[in-house]
Amino acid sequence: DLMGQPIQASFLKVGNTAFIESASVVGIDKITPSPETFEQASSFGLGVLLKEAVHQGCQEIYLTLGGTGSSDGGLGLLESFGFDEKTFKLQFPASWEDVRLTGLTDVQNIYAGKSGFVHVFGKQKGGSDLQVEARDQVASDFALLVKEQTGIDLQAVAGSGAAGGLGAAILLLGGRLESGFDRIASVLCLEEDIKEQLDGAKYDFEKSLKKTIDRKNGMYITNSSGAKGDVLSAICQTRGFLGQTSIINKRVAFGYDKRTLPHFSKDD
Repeated sequence: DLMGQPIQASFLKVGNTAFIESASVVGIDKITPSPETFEQASSFGLGVLLKEAVHQGCQEIYLTLGGTGSSDGGLGLLESFGFDEKTFKLQFPASWEDVRLTGLTDVQNIYAGKSGFVHVFGKQKGGSDLQVEARDQVASDFALLVKEQTGIDLQAVAGSGAAGGLGAAILLLGGRLESGFDRIASVLCLEEDIKEQLDGAKYDFEKSLKKTIDRKNGMYITNSSGAKGDVLSAICQTRGFLGQTSIINKRVAFGYDKRTLPHFSKDD
């Protein structure tokens, strides 16, 4: 774990894809944050689990970043790959060149400075004011060194400061950062499920409407006489009772702020 104690940790493997939760190894729930844990906590163990996923044949690895108790700037993770701060060389598993590593995060913090991982999250992980200032200076110096050695500007990459700096470590391991919500939503087909639920509610409402509407209703007569659209759109959407749920078989992306149909002007 983040304090160097042996633990059992697992990851989800689907085919040759692995999903690893960083907090399962270095979670803040595994410690009582204090100045001592702030100094000692390391992300080293996370690298052990990453390499185990590679050993099991995983070629696509998603690492979720969040809920960690370490503030080591990702150096522990890098050290687990034999990272040399002088040469920036790393020791990768034999099949690492076939691996695509992606860090999933919705945190936009950069690596160092007032918006960096230490200043924003350091105190909640047990750091004192002096420790936070000292650690941020280390992070700033490291960011400069990284830019000189690799050309990667950690201060320009949103999310490099995610999970105590693990975002930066992923970049240095040759990985990339993506929105955690967008990726997981895609994997779970969340958009399709939401659209299905919205369409179901819409059709149930239409059935109820057809049973209860006054047949002398002007909009109903217009629709029944052959005008385009169905009862639902003719009566509910144009009267502002119910918003449109999809356009060209996709969930509406434009929103309904101050409007009942997405292509209406606001306040129309």
